[in-house]
Amino acid sequence: MTIPYKEQYYVEQKRNSKFEWLSFAIPFIILIFHGIIIHWIPYYLRNKRDNNGLTNKGYFKFLKFSKFLGSSIAIPTPWRKNIKNIYIQPSLHLGYWIYFLLLVIFSFAQTADITYIPRHYVIGKRLGKLATGQTTSLFLFLVKNDFLSSITAVQPERLIRFHIWVGRTCWLLATMHLYLCASYWLDMGITIMIYIPPQYFGMISYASCSLLTWASFRFIRKLSFEFFLIQHRVLSALMMLFLIFHNSSSRLGAIISVHLLVLDKIVSMVLGMIQKAKSPSMMISKVEVFDEETVMVTIPMHITKERECEAWWSYIIPQFGTWKAGQYIMLNINSISLGQWHPFTICSLPSSGKIKLLIRKKKGFTRKLLKKAIVPEDGSSKHSPKTTKIQNLKLSVEAKIIPSVTPIYNNIKGFLKLGKSSANKHFEFEENSITFQASIQGPYGANFQKLITFDSVLFMCAGSGGSVAFPICCDLLREIQRRDSIGDFGYRPLNPVVNLLWSVKKEANIIWYKHIIDELIPFLRNGKLSLTIHITSANNEINIPKDCDSLIDNSSKEYGNNTSQISDITYPKVVIEKTKEAIEFLKFIKETGLVDIQYSRIDIKSNIASSTNSVIKKSTSSSQKCLAVVGCGPAEMTNIMKQECQKNIRIKDSPDIYCFFESF
Repeated sequence: MTIPYKEQYYVEQKRNSKFEWLSFAIPFIILIFHGIIIHWIPYYLRNKRDNNGLTNKGYFKFLKFSKFLGSSIAIPTPWRKNIKNIYIQPSLHLGYWIYFLLLVIFSFAQTADITYIPRHYVIGKRLGKLATGQTTSLFLFLVKNDFLSSITAVQPERLIRFHIWVGRTCWLLATMHLYLCASYWLDMGITIMIYIPPQYFGMISYASCSLLTWASFRFIRKLSFEFFLIQHRVLSALMMLFLIFHNSSSRLGAIISVHLLVLDKIVSMVLGMIQKAKSPSMMISKVEVFDEETVMVTIPMHITKERECEAWWSYIIPQFGTWKAGQYIMLNINSISLGQWHPFTICSLPSSGKIKLLIRKKKGFTRKLLKKAIVPEDGSSKHSPKTTKIQNLKLSVEAKIIPSVTPIYNNIKGFLKLGKSSANKHFEFEENSITFQASIQGPYGANFQKLITFDSVLFMCAGSGGSVAFPICCDLLREIQRRDSIGDFGYRPLNPVVNLLWSVKKEANIIWYKHIIDELIPFLRNGKLSLTIHITSANNEINIPKDCDSLIDNSSKEYGNNTSQISDITYPKVVIEKTKEAIEFLKFIKETGLVDIQYSRIDIKSNIASSTNSVIKKSTSSSQKCLAVVGCGPAEMTNIMKQECQKNIRIKDSPDIYCFFESF
């Protein structure tokens, strides 16, 4: 049916808007469907299992097939020294190219009967609308709170990968839009249309998009992450602002996406402010130096409940006053890096009343934190944020305003009960503790299946990956103990097998998680847990230096020869004390024989195969057993674990194997 000439413009606008929203809605519907199939239905069925195993074998056979389709493959990289293989997931790349083909179809669909302008200009305008549709996905993939990750069952790092892919697709569509539309006006000889303000705004938006796309490569992020973060935020704001100025009819999608991201940020900030106000120490945090590369940050918290809520909605709605084992927070210490937020996994449970963060020295923030913890700038153990001219102005303004509003504040404080309680006023750290004023946002992550529903759980971690494995393992065992004590044996195996393997370089590193290994000792004694620690370094003996000279020399080399900064030799004393503590703790666990200490690397292949075979032997024809493999470590380690799990899924009569991995 021919469209009347005078109506073609309006029909074109309506169609462009339709395909703009379809380009956003279709992939999100697919992701939500993925979450329902892969996560939420298995979550429900596993929670309805009996003591012998899973009752719905048919669905888990389908799930096994879907896991097979989603397998990753290893591609050798002999030209790279440190990385033996790169791992790709063909189904993921195929899905992206199908989506890209869909965008190509949308670019040409229902354009042939629009004849009031040349077809290439009609297609150019359609491409602009499709590019605008990508910006909605672009911002939603950056949401920190776990709403999107929970409902789609896509890990946050995978969402970041989608963000990168969508960003580059958006740039490509915008480039084609600019070329086709500009060539139309130039071919017509109406160059004035290139120089009108809306076109200038569009070009500024496109330039910002181009810089965002090509200045976000990994080598740039490694060179200066701070520069990358600042330019990314500034250019994102410019791109969206001038996109709205360029074409006001496209502003709805842009405004929705930006406001959802801002709402996410506001929720995180407000919860962080409340947690700071409720904290017994007002977020003043203690820093312990373990060795020349490791510190532990301890933040006293106001705990509303010692165990996280188990309801399904707790995976979606942000929690306050508690956290789930395996979650991470965003940490900010302005005296180290002003305005910067960095993710760290919580290596303690809510019952401790403290958030503990094990931090290894890398670059930037972590290096500065270790340096300040070792050598305080003023020779004291207290640290406060650096005072700038702007902060001085802020302090002077506060000095004038605060006295006038103090009575009002006291009334509000009493009503909301956000100030320090009488118990909080007496909170003090140990004498000579190194302290910093911190802020946090979160917690986030840890969207995995309930491990209590599995017949066997295998934890494997390396180094600081224990921050994920140890709390999850401890929380699982405590939950089993709690249910056993009240006679609640429903919907779970009666005697689950729990194994934890941890790999570290040196014996002295065992002290990192002493606070949580101590909690695991009762479970080691009664046989509920098997813990193996692998020491990988050839030179692993723990030695206490006879004097501090060598340590002072090392500190001076790295942090300068200013002896006034190390006059109290804080660093050597702390290292020696921690070394002695590590020796005593290692001696204790060796004498008790509760922990198996091996001087080798973790054999990932044999451990996963052994766990799979032991579960197969317990399976029956009427029910299916299930195995969970939880791992955290370098990307190479977690990729090998994924590969081995995929191999074992293909074994005849293999159990339902669930994998949850995080890499650093």
